[in-house]
Amino acid sequence: DNDATKRSHDNLRVVKLTTQARALEFLLNDINLRVATSSVLNPCLQFYWIPTRYNREYHKMKNIVKNLMYEIIEEGRSAMKVESIGGEMAASSITSNGEKLDGSNKHSTKKRYDNMLTNIIRAHEDVSAENLSKITTTLLFAGYETSSITISYALYNLSQHPRCQERVADEVRRLLGECMYGNDDARTVEKINEDSLRYTYACITESMRLCPTVLQTARDLLKPLDLDGCVIPVGTRVFINLVKLHVDERNFDR
Repeated sequence: DNDATKRSHDNLRVVKLTTQARALEFLLNDINLRVATSSVLNPCLQFYWIPTRYNREYHKMKNIVKNLMYEIIEEGRSAMKVESIGGEMAASSITSNGEKLDGSNKHSTKKRYDNMLTNIIRAHEDVSAENLSKITTTLLFAGYETSSITISYALYNLSQHPRCQERVADEVRRLLGECMYGNDDARTVEKINEDSLRYTYACITESMRLCPTVLQTARDLLKPLDLDGCVIPVGTRVFINLVKLHVDERNFDR
């Protein structure tokens, strides 16, 4: 009976994860759908409150993700309470993988809970869980595959410009050689930054300008916007073409 109960709980856990994954995938696809050129003039896709079947599904999936964010935030806050209440004494009473952690263990409570989420919570201690959920959700979707896409475009653009590619390779070889054969191995990671790889960093940012991971964005105006004498009223949804901005010579003089 105990085994059957355990299997049942495991199955429920799988269903829960599948539902959350489906909700995340739905919202990711929704972002691309609503900002697509073909959808800009479709009111059913630009106004979330219109009770279409798709918009009802959107709100359902959004609530699933919101509840997931609440759970993650609560776990982060609970972890921080353990850290602040006990400090090193609390760390000595926590076990990880069956091994007791003491004050001398490198996996102290402070290090275990020092991550992006806890940093956000610390920086917004007076912010409600709802607003924290919005912040974490934005970071989640903004960071989805953006790094891999950026790297892919950077490598492609370098392959189209052999001289730049060779210069980047020389810069990386030089820095890695200094880190590998230097006497201060503990500072190896600290040496790899935009100051030590200035040309490489410049190539990556130029690639991001030419091939942005987000092609356009939208904002609802909170106050009137005057564009060369044409006043756009409050509440208007304005679409911003990032690709056009990035190649406009008025912004990036050749």
